Amino acid sequence: MKKFFFLLAVLLTPNLILSQSIIWLNYSHPQQRATYDASFSFDGTKVLTGSECHEAHIRIFDAVNGNMLWDYQLDTTLYCVQGVKFSVGGTQFVAAEETGNLLLFDYSGPVPAIVDTIVTGNAAALSVDFDAAGNNLLIGGYNFYRIYNIPSKTFTANVNAHTGLIWAASYSHNGQWILTGATDDKAKIFNVSGGLVRTLTGHTGDVMTAKFSSNDSIIVTGSRDDKIKVWNSNTGALIRTISGHTGDVMRIDISPDDRFIASASADATVRIWDLQTGTQLASIADTSGSFVYSVQWSNDGTKLLTGNGATQVILYDVSAVDRKSTRLNSSH
Repeated sequence: MKKFFFLLAVLLTPNLILSQSIIWLNYSHPQQRATYDASFSFDGTKVLTGSECHEAHIRIFDAVNGNMLWDYQLDTTLYCVQGVKFSVGGTQFVAAEETGNLLLFDYSGPVPAIVDTIVTGNAAALSVDFDAAGNNLLIGGYNFYRIYNIPSKTFTANVNAHTGLIWAASYSHNGQWILTGATDDKAKIFNVSGGLVRTLTGHTGDVMTAKFSSNDSIIVTGSRDDKIKVWNSNTGALIRTISGHTGDVMRIDISPDDRFIASASADATVRIWDLQTGTQLASIADTSGSFVYSVQWSNDGTKLLTGNGATQVILYDVSAVDRKSTRLNSSH
């Protein structure tokens, strides 16, 4: 009987409130510093975080229980960590430090070891991504994105992509495209040789975040204009604009099955949307009431990892959203 009433509530509630569905909560910094990024390892067993400065910390947590496994304090000459990323194989990870440096770590043994501090020569390093082979790093900086080849320790591309800070830079899943978003209110698609494929215009604020769907046919962007936009990546056509946030959209992620969008915002919420319709399915009020800087889906699509302005790293259970969506669709 309890199960029946729970399912009925899921079906009838227009927006699930999931603020109490916390699996674990920990901290990216020993003091009150924001968690600027939090990311799962490819196999989903670890969580990597990067914090505000000064001094910034990089930490690794057990994804199951949230226990901290490793802590690294950046040198006093370095500033905030804006982005962190594991390689596909999980034997490497990288942190982008805001003044233009990358810290590359080897994680093939039980304890990570720093193997390289990469000076990009750019005024900023705000976003970073590995290619699928783990040989190249894509770095979003100021005006330019750069590509660094790890085996040869050389930069192989330096592309004048935007006017201003490049907040988002990532490879497509098929490895053929590069997607960027910047303070010029634009998102852009480049081929891997640096040629501009198309420009996505329509936001009226910094494009803070941009992601491909799993088959690369859809792009989702989020902006400081409080809006989320969904695009056809093959044509550049705008499919829909999603409104609802009342603050900057700092980060978005698309669920592994391409059914949902999760968005993190300066309005102190994480929200979940139906990718196909733009309908808001859930709202998670941040426990600290502060900016939510990052969000990422777990591999199985039942959990969300977030980082907020109060140092917190939080893993939420959002499996109720899938149950709600299934019942809403089946009722139509």
